[in-house]
Amino acid sequence: MDNKDRYFEAEGKHEAIIDEELYDEAQSKMGKIKYKSHTKRPKSDNYFSGTIYCGICGEKLRTHNEYKQTDEGTKICNGGYRCPNIAKGLCDSSRFSHKKTAIAFEEKMNTIEDITVKDETWLEEKTKQEDINALLREEYETAISK
Repeated sequence: MDNKDRYFEAEGKHEAIIDEELYDEAQSKMGKIKYKSHTKRPKSDNYFSGTIYCGICGEKLRTHNEYKQTDEGTKICNGGYRCPNIAKGLCDSSRFSHKKTAIAFEEKMNTIEDITVKDETWLEEKTKQEDINALLREEYETAISK
């Protein structure tokens, strides 16, 4: 610990759980682990989470971020999507970036000429059914309140 005012050591005051040699070995190994930054990942690129499925196994894709450090020392986050079954060895699909996903979505949207309801009768029937359901709900609530 860096702040010596916040802790104390009491040697010999209790029975050790592990011996000093094992403790020193563990501390040495932990000291060799590079510090992992717990930088908050960007949320603005995660708008497709839970809506994209793996083309190989059908599992919902999840966001995955890789943090890298540039030669200048700047930390960057490369975000994307990947199948959770890759880690389990059940799928061999590849990872793809948020940027590629947004580009593919935009390209697909540009191929759609008109995003309106083409079947007006379907919309009218749905509206009628919703009105009927509302009346039935009202009659039911009136009947059970008596």
